[in-house]
Amino acid sequence: MVKARSRPRVGSWLGLLILFTLPCAVRGAPPTATAAAEAMAPPPLVVGIAIDETGITPRDLERSHDLILALFGSLPPGSLITMASFSGDRRIVLPPTADPSQLASALARFKPSQTGVALPDGLFDIIGYLGRQEAEARVLLLVSSGRVREGDLQFEDPLNAATAKGIPIFALALGQGDGRLLRRVAKITGGEYLRLEVADASMLSQAIGPRAGFTTNTATPVNAAAAPTPSPLAKGSAGLLGAAAILFSLGGLLMLGIVVLLGRRLFPPAQAKAPVVPSGAEPSAPPAPEPPTQDNLAPIEIEVDEAGLEKTLVVEALPTLRALSGPGAGKNFPLSPSGTTSIGRSRRNDILVPEDAASAQHCRIDREGDSYVLHDLGATNGTWVNGTRSERAVLQHGDRLRVGETVFTVSLFGDRS
Repeated sequence: MVKARSRPRVGSWLGLLILFTLPCAVRGAPPTATAAAEAMAPPPLVVGIAIDETGITPRDLERSHDLILALFGSLPPGSLITMASFSGDRRIVLPPTADPSQLASALARFKPSQTGVALPDGLFDIIGYLGRQEAEARVLLLVSSGRVREGDLQFEDPLNAATAKGIPIFALALGQGDGRLLRRVAKITGGEYLRLEVADASMLSQAIGPRAGFTTNTATPVNAAAAPTPSPLAKGSAGLLGAAAILFSLGGLLMLGIVVLLGRRLFPPAQAKAPVVPSGAEPSAPPAPEPPTQDNLAPIEIEVDEAGLEKTLVVEALPTLRALSGPGAGKNFPLSPSGTTSIGRSRRNDILVPEDAASAQHCRIDREGDSYVLHDLGATNGTWVNGTRSERAVLQHGDRLRVGETVFTVSLFGDRS
């Protein structure tokens, strides 16, 4: 049998040439109208910080400053931040900026005060200013103790303005002010209520992210070092080099095609010849497969129990509490399989419920035999199971547990979502 001479495939050479030339052409291509439009696009997010200095202690003011600086570092690239005050002659103390040093300088000028404009009046002015900023999304962080003073406007006026402009208000409560008032501000405008003693930058960023249309896990800090921008002269040189690379690659493809065509005409591929069979002889048939014997059969191992039945693997899932409402809505909290799971407003609990309506040590869930038993720890507002206030209750799968204003559902078979 004569073997045919193999030739390199034209497609492989063409593919390699395209892979080498196209990246050069893309890097060297001149900027398009799309790139210019992206450069002029509005910022993805403008965050307004409104600090009501009335009744704030120096310690709370310092902690809120640290929280705001940490939040600024978790916003998506290109985001801006602006600041407003409720005291003094100037309402806007920092125009929209992406410079963290300007933000830190503006925060350092805030001092606790006992006088200032009424909360509804100042909030209305700040919402109007924030609504005039061009951005894909706008949110307002209100730092206040929740003390309302007499003013010219009704309390509902700034809330209606924020709702009409699509600006959610996130209320950060300080001290021992009226938590119900700030919670109402957040609820009406579509924001969220948090307390300073339990809030951190990660919690605040995760609350703002879904309402502003970005994911905090992938957000890059806005104060990261920016890459150097090439000069217009360098862009023009890169465009000429890209055009030259494209022309060179096209010429190379054309020459390669001509060479391949000439080679096929001058050196046609040899045809494979069939083997010569002597006259009168019958062509030999291919050898028959070897019949199976005891020596060439592979052993097969089959594991069967004594009863001849299938064995079923049972995996025990860890029971959980799934938050249906409140600051942790949508999260799953595992229950201890052998000990106690504590729930309350204090950070020392296994499950944290950062609400005024929840007690510091609200309740606990014990594993007793094969059951999970709820024990109320003398909570002021009580612990409710399926709408009934309970001191002790054996939890069943699907029960609704309410701690403060947060509602959990009991899943004894683990997270099935």
